[in-house]
Amino acid sequence: LFDMSRRQHASGQLIHADRMTSLGRMVAGVAHELNQPLNFIKMAATNLRERSVRGQFDPERFSAKLDSMIAHVNRSAAIILQMRVFGRKPTEAPHPIAVHDAIEDVLTMVRTQFDADGIAVDYHSSDTGLKVRALPVLLEQVLLNLMLNAGDAIRSRMNMGDGTPGRIWIRASKKKTQVVVTVEDNGTGIAEATLPIL
Repeated sequence: LFDMSRRQHASGQLIHADRMTSLGRMVAGVAHELNQPLNFIKMAATNLRERSVRGQFDPERFSAKLDSMIAHVNRSAAIILQMRVFGRKPTEAPHPIAVHDAIEDVLTMVRTQFDADGIAVDYHSSDTGLKVRALPVLLEQVLLNLMLNAGDAIRSRMNMGDGTPGRIWIRASKKKTQVVVTVEDNGTGIAEATLPIL
């Protein structure tokens, strides 16, 4: 018998550091994307204030602008919340979780950055109720790394002058007792020399 606690602690620290690295790769893109809704909200609020001061109160116009402002706030809050949850250290034990939810949570974090880069995501699940026994943050970490790598491969291709629109396909399906998730992209692909190592 021997004490595994140190090894488990070190493993947990490495996993957390990897998640922080993944978040770090996203920060610049997310910060840029959050500026867009903030600028819209600022302009809309300024416009509404000026109209109010001039006595140009149009209830229908005011309501539409306020609805748009709320939608932008909710979208930004969802991205920030998901990044905060992803950055926490897992404290719960592995339990059945919906794969669909994990994929959607990761897409919440990356979709705005992909949209800005002209990368479309095509996600389909044969059954949105598919579940696996896991820790949500660890499953999300794997999915996030796959999606970020796909995005990097597409941007590399585009930087070489290929103007083909970026595309990422995500599929989730059940194969006997397993849930299979595939992430495919039309980027540069993996170098032939690297394939044997994987």
